[in-house]
Amino acid sequence: MTTEQLAKRIGVTRQAVLQLEAAEQKRTATWTSLRNAAGAMDCEVVYAIVPRGSLNQVLLRQGRKQAERHVQRIAHSMKLDAHVVGPAEQERQVEELAVHLATERTRGLWADEPKPITAPPTPPRPYPGRPRKIG
Repeated sequence: MTTEQLAKRIGVTRQAVLQLEAAEQKRTATWTSLRNAAGAMDCEVVYAIVPRGSLNQVLLRQGRKQAERHVQRIAHSMKLDAHVVGPAEQERQVEELAVHLATERTRGLWADEPKPITAPPTPPRPYPGRPRKIG
């Protein structure tokens, strides 16, 4: 379709179509003008946010970022107390924690400063006394 044909279908001048094309290239075109142009060409404008890779890959990358920060903070504290963890062990811990964060803690996964990771609560211990019959 020529510029003149599109302009006629939209109901604007040829110059307006050229301006729309320029705005589209600069990513400054309005949603309304894009929808009008699409409608004139019997098309739809589609707006989508698409992950870079699979959802699992996105979660693992983000889990790794969080895990690296967490493990580095702990390694720094341990170093202050003269406990040094080697690079291979730190990498193993990062990988293990990244998988855990990606699969179990998706809400905290995107926090700027994640809440400290704590062990799950211990289950209550059974009552140490003998059961009594009531009633």
